[in-house]
Amino acid sequence: MKSFSFFKPPVSKSLRSIFQLLPSLKPEKRWGISTAKLFAEIFCKFDFGQRFDLIYERTFLCPLRPRKWPKYAKRVAQLLQPRGRLAGIFFYGKEPEPPPYPLSEARAAEIFGKYFRLIRDV
Repeated sequence: MKSFSFFKPPVSKSLRSIFQLLPSLKPEKRWGISTAKLFAEIFCKFDFGQRFDLIYERTFLCPLRPRKWPKYAKRVAQLLQPRGRLAGIFFYGKEPEPPPYPLSEARAAEIFGKYFRLIRDV
Protein backbone atom coordinates (compact mmCIF):
# COMPACT_ATOMS: atom_id res chain seq x y z
CA MET A 1 0.00 0.00 0.00
CA LYS A 2 1.38 3.40 -0.98
CA SER A 3 1.16 6.26 1.45
CA PHE A 4 1.09 9.93 0.67
CA SER A 5 2.04 12.77 2.93
CA PHE A 6 0.33 16.10 2.61
CA PHE A 7 1.63 19.15 4.35
CA LYS A 8 0.74 22.77 4.60
CA PRO A 9 3.75 25.08 4.74
CA PRO A 10 3.77 27.57 7.58
CA VAL A 11 2.57 31.08 6.84
CA SER A 12 5.65 33.13 6.10
CA LYS A 13 6.27 36.70 7.18
CA SER A 14 5.98 37.79 3.55
CA LEU A 15 2.53 36.22 3.26
CA ARG A 16 1.37 37.97 6.41
CA SER A 17 2.64 41.27 5.03
CA ILE A 18 0.65 40.71 1.83
CA PHE A 19 -2.55 40.56 3.82
CA GLN A 20 -1.67 43.80 5.58
CA LEU A 21 -2.49 45.46 2.26
CA LEU A 22 -6.12 44.62 2.84
CA PRO A 23 -7.03 46.56 5.97
CA SER A 24 -10.71 46.48 5.05
CA LEU A 25 -10.81 42.75 5.68
CA LYS A 26 -11.14 41.41 9.18
CA PRO A 27 -8.33 38.92 9.96
CA GLU A 28 -10.72 35.97 10.06
CA LYS A 29 -12.00 36.85 6.54
CA ARG A 30 -8.61 37.20 4.86
CA TRP A 31 -8.38 33.55 3.82
CA GLY A 32 -11.82 33.80 2.20
CA ILE A 33 -10.72 36.59 -0.15
CA SER A 34 -12.02 36.34 -3.70
CA THR A 35 -9.55 35.59 -6.47
CA ALA A 36 -10.54 38.81 -8.25
CA LYS A 37 -9.69 40.90 -5.18
CA LEU A 38 -6.49 38.94 -4.58
CA PHE A 39 -5.48 39.55 -8.20
CA ALA A 40 -6.34 43.24 -8.25
CA GLU A 41 -5.15 44.30 -4.81
CA ILE A 42 -2.25 41.99 -4.09
CA PHE A 43 -0.81 40.17 -7.07
CA CYS A 44 -0.77 43.22 -9.37
CA LYS A 45 0.24 45.85 -6.81
CA PHE A 46 2.28 44.27 -4.05
CA ASP A 47 6.02 44.98 -4.02
CA PHE A 48 7.50 41.62 -3.13
CA GLY A 49 10.94 43.22 -2.83
CA GLN A 50 12.52 40.55 -4.99
CA ARG A 51 12.18 38.61 -8.20
CA PHE A 52 11.73 34.86 -8.21
CA ASP A 53 13.39 31.91 -9.94
CA LEU A 54 10.10 30.01 -10.13
CA ILE A 55 6.41 30.83 -9.93
CA TYR A 56 4.07 27.88 -9.48
CA GLU A 57 0.57 28.49 -10.81
CA ARG A 58 -2.32 26.35 -9.69
CA THR A 59 -5.90 27.47 -10.18
CA PHE A 60 -5.14 31.20 -9.99
CA LEU A 61 -5.73 31.95 -13.68
CA CYS A 62 -8.99 30.04 -14.25
CA PRO A 63 -11.25 32.10 -11.94
CA LEU A 64 -10.06 35.33 -13.57
CA ARG A 65 -12.06 36.70 -16.45
CA PRO A 66 -10.17 36.10 -19.72
CA ARG A 67 -9.77 39.84 -20.33
CA LYS A 68 -7.41 39.88 -17.30
CA TRP A 69 -5.20 37.04 -18.55
CA PRO A 70 -2.74 39.26 -20.48
CA LYS A 71 -2.20 41.38 -17.36
CA TYR A 72 -1.60 38.20 -15.37
CA ALA A 73 1.02 36.94 -17.85
CA LYS A 74 2.79 40.31 -17.86
CA ARG A 75 2.88 40.44 -14.05
CA VAL A 76 4.24 36.91 -13.78
CA ALA A 77 7.00 37.86 -16.22
CA GLN A 78 7.79 40.96 -14.12
CA LEU A 79 8.06 38.88 -10.96
CA LEU A 80 10.50 36.36 -12.42
CA GLN A 81 14.26 36.61 -12.58
CA PRO A 82 15.75 36.55 -16.08
CA ARG A 83 15.54 32.90 -17.13
CA GLY A 84 13.04 32.27 -14.33
CA ARG A 85 10.29 29.73 -14.90
CA LEU A 86 6.54 29.62 -14.67
CA ALA A 87 5.33 26.12 -13.84
CA GLY A 88 1.63 25.54 -13.65
CA ILE A 89 -1.41 23.40 -13.77
CA PHE A 90 -3.80 25.18 -16.13
CA PHE A 91 -7.46 24.39 -16.75
CA TYR A 92 -7.98 23.42 -20.40
CA GLY A 93 -11.22 22.33 -21.97
CA LYS A 94 -14.75 23.61 -22.15
CA GLU A 95 -16.92 24.97 -19.40
CA PRO A 96 -20.58 25.65 -20.20
CA GLU A 97 -21.05 28.08 -17.29
CA PRO A 98 -17.77 29.67 -16.21
CA PRO A 99 -16.04 30.37 -13.93
CA PRO A 100 -13.76 28.53 -14.05
CA TYR A 101 -12.67 29.91 -17.40
CA PRO A 102 -10.93 27.25 -19.48
CA LEU A 103 -7.78 27.98 -21.43
CA SER A 104 -7.16 26.75 -24.97
CA GLU A 105 -3.75 26.01 -26.47
CA ALA A 106 -4.17 28.93 -28.89
CA ARG A 107 -5.13 31.34 -26.09
CA ALA A 108 -2.25 30.14 -23.91
CA ALA A 109 0.19 30.79 -26.76
CA GLU A 110 -1.36 34.22 -27.29
CA ILE A 111 -1.14 35.43 -23.69
CA PHE A 112 2.06 33.70 -22.56
CA GLY A 113 3.98 33.67 -25.87
CA LYS A 114 4.98 37.31 -25.53
CA TYR A 115 6.90 36.59 -22.31
CA PHE A 116 7.58 32.86 -22.19
CA ARG A 117 8.74 29.93 -24.27
CA LEU A 118 6.91 26.65 -23.73
CA ILE A 119 9.43 24.07 -22.57
CA ARG A 120 7.16 21.14 -21.88
CA ASP A 121 3.46 20.41 -21.97
CA VAL A 122 2.32 17.20 -20.31
